[in-house]
Amino acid sequence: MSSKRKIKPRPPTTPYRRPPLRRTIPVAGILILTLFSLYFTWKTASETREIVDHWARIEATVNMASSGGFAMIQYPWQGSIIGRSVRAQEGYKNLTAGQKIPLYVNPAKVSDIRRAAFLDLWRSPIGLCVIDLFLIGAIALLIRAKLPPEQPPSSPPSRTLTDDASP
Repeated sequence: MSSKRKIKPRPPTTPYRRPPLRRTIPVAGILILTLFSLYFTWKTASETREIVDHWARIEATVNMASSGGFAMIQYPWQGSIIGRSVRAQEGYKNLTAGQKIPLYVNPAKVSDIRRAAFLDLWRSPIGLCVIDLFLIGAIALLIRAKLPPEQPPSSPPSRTLTDDASP
């Protein structure tokens, strides 16, 4: 006598749902980085704007050209001439004696000077803006990307039992 019995798999107790953290954690991480970057962008841009608006713009003269990594400059300030050495890097490279260069001088602290060239002042805020745009784009891509569907946990295959016991 042979009898066939089919064992049915148990139905799941709760329906399968896609985990909500699959996209949320990367978006939250990049969002935090973006917020920090936006803060530093705002801070550097406001410092640069402060220099342009409130510091005095003057013409300085290069007294001694770049030698040993330093250059001597002189600039007039309230009736006197102030001399200062600056590192021959970034905006102060390739200076020649007698060359006139525009500077911003802090009226509260005359030793604080900045080169009055657009890139020397705005390089950091522009670079941070590019980074911010990249991070915002990454967030937008993560939010809009269609994730492949996750497969629910596989259940054991159904089995058919045959009872081929012969008497």
